Amino acid sequence: MDVGPGGRDARYRRQLADRSFRGAGGLFEDLACHGLDLFDSLFGPITQVDVSQLHIPAASLVPDRVEARWRHGPAIEAHGIWDFAAEARTDTIVITGEHGTIRFAIFDEAPIEVHSRAGVATHDIPNPKPIQLPHVIALNRALGAGVPHPSTGHSALRTARASEAILRGPRTRVERG
Repeated sequence: MDVGPGGRDARYRRQLADRSFRGAGGLFEDLACHGLDLFDSLFGPITQVDVSQLHIPAASLVPDRVEARWRHGPAIEAHGIWDFAAEARTDTIVITGEHGTIRFAIFDEAPIEVHSRAGVATHDIPNPKPIQLPHVIALNRALGAGVPHPSTGHSALRTARASEAILRGPRTRVERG
């Protein structure tokens, strides 16, 4: 999986110069949580970070590249690369399973591709306008009708702990919460 808005753009350069990002996870903490939260929802909580590598430029305390391998329980292994200094910007998630692969983006407007022995099926599902609309609708249902919201404080805490474990380093057991 190759995720995250990369490219040497003005936002990245501002982040390196912004003292509030120094010593923190920078754009990784700002953006990776959205994908990690989605993976938590699709595959269950991240239970262990097996390996992580950070590249931190000499002029900054903020990583411009993060690479990690982690597990969702005993059966699902994942690999992610967030390269905020890459020459080319990519936002691609690839899920590989026994019967094929699924490709999609976290942030970009891109079709979902399902690759199987039968061929490739493409599904164009545009992002809602505004992007927060599904969250607002789910929150309204949770408050008004008691329908559980798919994203809770518990799932947010799991995502934050997984992100911190990736930033801490190899073989980090993710705390349960």
